[in-house]
Amino acid sequence: MVTRKTQDYHTERGQILPLVALGIVAILGMIALVVDVGNWRYQQRLEQSAADSAAIAGAIRLNFPTNSSSTPQQAAKDAAAQNGFQDDGGVGNVVVTVNIPPQSNTPPHTGATPYPANTAVEVIVKRKHAQFFSGIFGSNFGSGSARAVAVSEPDLSACLVQTTVANGQGIGITGTKPLQTKGCGVLANGTITVPGFQGTTSVGYWAPDNVGGVYGFPGAVSLPAPATDTCPRIVGCAYLAAQPIPTLNLAAATDASKVSSLTVPSGQSYAEVYNCCSGSPTVLGPGLYYIYGGISGTLQGDGVTLVNVDGGFTASGLGAAHPFFSAPTSGPTIGVAYYQPPSNTNTIVLNGGGNGTSAWDGMFYAPTTGDLLDNGGSVTFAYLVVGDILIHGGGSGQGLIVDPTLGGQTAIATASFPTHVVLSE
Repeated sequence: MVTRKTQDYHTERGQILPLVALGIVAILGMIALVVDVGNWRYQQRLEQSAADSAAIAGAIRLNFPTNSSSTPQQAAKDAAAQNGFQDDGGVGNVVVTVNIPPQSNTPPHTGATPYPANTAVEVIVKRKHAQFFSGIFGSNFGSGSARAVAVSEPDLSACLVQTTVANGQGIGITGTKPLQTKGCGVLANGTITVPGFQGTTSVGYWAPDNVGGVYGFPGAVSLPAPATDTCPRIVGCAYLAAQPIPTLNLAAATDASKVSSLTVPSGQSYAEVYNCCSGSPTVLGPGLYYIYGGISGTLQGDGVTLVNVDGGFTASGLGAAHPFFSAPTSGPTIGVAYYQPPSNTNTIVLNGGGNGTSAWDGMFYAPTTGDLLDNGGSVTFAYLVVGDILIHGGGSGQGLIVDPTLGGQTAIATASFPTHVVLSE
């Protein structure tokens, strides 16, 4: 006999099944959401990593070109491909966009000050990726993207590097004119000496924005290792170091004692010059000049690289135009105003001259010179790599100055200094 209570139980026990079914659907939906969101976040991290690596690779190639024919854009795309994001031009699922310079209206850079020319690379990586469960509500593919901007910044921690000690000296001041740097320091491999002050003997570093002279070198400290030649890290200088010095061809060279201006012959990559220079001043047109037999007189030119092959250099003033003497802002010798190969150990004498100042807007490179003498007035460099330095006498002007911002030319500043690449966005 079946009682009514038992009958009611059997009648009502199936009513929980719909609730269980709804609960299972809800749980599966949450699992699907968690899986797809987790996968999306994972893909986003991969995209961001690829964009970061690509932007850094492009910025490195932008300012440190090699013998490779690869452009900064291609270097960036190659780096993205190595991280699993091969650009297929939009045909498939991956698009890698490289902008040099970064687009001014690309968030979050909107309204910000534009990056200096030839310093920044923007990479945007986009890829469609599969959705595992949430695709039942629509498309089976989701779209993700990541953006990165890498910028190369000049390392202005040292703008004067005193490399060798040819005459048992280092940096010496015997008169009243100081040696000063602006926003950067000094690396010295020799003794720093001034009247009444004995600086570091061996390797020294003199901190930025200190005026060194008759009262000493504030902030000078010893370093544990020698300062190295920075030429290999500087594009224009590394190019000149890799080129064989051409043998003087008298038939094709220019006798500078007979002219007041010099130009690079049309269709040639450089000019050969001897007996330089007798003009007042001798004006040089843009380009690369190999000078044989030494240099003397008054020089003036913009966009010029001088290579002093085998002689000394004596100059009293560099004309009265601005910026007296400036390096190229493009081309293979970018940023290098003066290059004296290590095989040339002759003395350099740079005096302020009648106008009281001489300026070299770019890198001045003479790593093994016997002495660089400043006998008065003002001599200013944007970047100086030299052997011994001796500053004498008085006269008008402010002594020897190294100022990385000389001329305000971003291309020179970017190319002429060792740089580091950082992610900025």
